[in-house]
Amino acid sequence: MDPAELQHVLQHTFSSVQATRAAAEAMIVQLRTRPRFYTSLLQTVSDPACPRECRQAGCIILKNAIKTQWTSAEEAKVKGQPAPPEAVKEEDKVPSPAFSRRRIL
Repeated sequence: MDPAELQHVLQHTFSSVQATRAAAEAMIVQLRTRPRFYTSLLQTVSDPACPRECRQAGCIILKNAIKTQWTSAEEAKVKGQPAPPEAVKEEDKVPSPAFSRRRIL
């Protein structure tokens, strides 16, 4: 996902207009099922140029996903069942080597 687009959606989660905020929250729910969404989100919240409120919203989304959806994927794996569609995808659990390399250097 385009970082600017994701930042735009995150900014709207703080809108005082309920319709705007609800649309942004619905978009986040929809985006959570896309592969590499959490990797994009991690890159966005790691960007110092990203506004503080966007980084805060992204961190809250990441925290909640790890708390609820990471566990559901692990439980399904143990039971031999497919992971629920909202579960954190395996490719999002380990950042790409390029992302890790940029953060280290």
